Amino acid sequence: MYISLLFYKFRKISLLCFGLMTLFFNSQVFAEQNNSNSIADVIEKLTPAVVNISTTQLIEGKNNDNIPQDLPEEFYKFFEEFNNNREGFDNKPTKVLSLGSGFFIDDKGHIVTNNHVIDNAEEINITIGDNDGKVYKAKVIGKDKKTDLALLKIEVKEKLPFVRFGDSDRIRVGDSVIAIGNAFGFGGTVTSGIVSAKGRHLDGIFYEEFIQTDASINRGNSGGPMFNMNGEVIGVNTAIVSPSGGNVGIGFAIPSNTAKSIINQLIKGGKIQRGWLGIQFLPINQKIAKAFGLGDDVRGAIVVDVLKGSPAEKAGIKMSDIIVKFNGIALDKANKFPKVVASAPVNKKIPLDVIRKGNIVTLYVSLEFQKNDDQIVSKRAETTVGTTSYGISVANLTSEIRKHYNIDESIKAGVVITKLDKNSNAFKNGAKEGDVIITINQDEVNSAKQFKTLLTNIKLRSPKGEAVAILFISRKNNNSIMPIPIELD
Repeated sequence: MYISLLFYKFRKISLLCFGLMTLFFNSQVFAEQNNSNSIADVIEKLTPAVVNISTTQLIEGKNNDNIPQDLPEEFYKFFEEFNNNREGFDNKPTKVLSLGSGFFIDDKGHIVTNNHVIDNAEEINITIGDNDGKVYKAKVIGKDKKTDLALLKIEVKEKLPFVRFGDSDRIRVGDSVIAIGNAFGFGGTVTSGIVSAKGRHLDGIFYEEFIQTDASINRGNSGGPMFNMNGEVIGVNTAIVSPSGGNVGIGFAIPSNTAKSIINQLIKGGKIQRGWLGIQFLPINQKIAKAFGLGDDVRGAIVVDVLKGSPAEKAGIKMSDIIVKFNGIALDKANKFPKVVASAPVNKKIPLDVIRKGNIVTLYVSLEFQKNDDQIVSKRAETTVGTTSYGISVANLTSEIRKHYNIDESIKAGVVITKLDKNSNAFKNGAKEGDVIITINQDEVNSAKQFKTLLTNIKLRSPKGEAVAILFISRKNNNSIMPIPIELD
């Protein structure tokens, strides 16, 4: 009995000691794991290469839209009240301070940032790290508005810390990322998150497919780097979606592979040259595809305007052509079309496939370097003829009609909407008096009489309940597509 009891106590003590050892061992493992998950070592190496940028910019007149975007919230109320109370003043330009971020890409003083951070700046000041007492004046080496990138340079004698670009094509949704920047002017702010999505498109920005992240990006972060966990720059923080102006977990960065290409060109010559086609287009959608009798899987870019004298016109591209392939690349996403064109070789025959009235047509275009103004004005005169169909009254283009509705001479064909029935589908879908209807379902409209005939033919050829006319409309020299359902008898 004594021996048994002694064994029991010994066993109990042994289990207790084992439990303490296990707890100690597990604590050590947890501490090691927790330490291995820290990104402090990576941050210490990267932060010195990230700079704070402050600029002095001129704000014209009383336009609140011109207030710089990378400012703390309280500044916006000040500027809005200031501008709104400037009655009686001469509306001279006002100097304001704008904040942003950037990063060194070499030890020679080259800094990458966003174009909107430094655009129209009279003075650009750079602060490195937390050294607020030492400010460097930067000069602009080059900038590119279409990708919102800019290259700056400061002159220093000592070697500077810098970071390297990584391969943005290799990142995956779910990968961890780090953002460092001058958030709200505090400088050196570090946030982390994941890649939320790839290939995002933002309205008004046609040359890029952005990386989306939930890493906190706020005002002042613009132009700062987004790093992968190896410390490589895989994006340039550019924009946020925010109803309140602060971070809500949706930020966007320019992929590093785009930035590398642009920055290399800026370093070499300070100027970006892209291939130029000379069209305006809109993405094809199911409603347009259905109206043209195409399958639901058809993707591409529908041409809404062809500039006079452009490579597109010389190649035979016509308004309402649907471009489905360019230089061997299928346009599964029409938004990537400008980037495909911009990166294609210049002065070399390039094939493109278009759908024209249901048939695939292969054309060959020779791109030119981008031009600023290639509109060639042509004059035209016709007798005035009018007609009304499906609640839309139209008239032929004449000098009197052009003058009355202020229609530019560069619009060479089409009919003008002179009156709309408020109960018509055209009115409900946004058509307005003075709009010029250029084509209907890929057929050019050359007269008011033809306008009525084309609509009638669509009605006769369409199954019951499915008649839709796709109008190509020019309004104040801006083209758009407008689907109009046609009521069947």
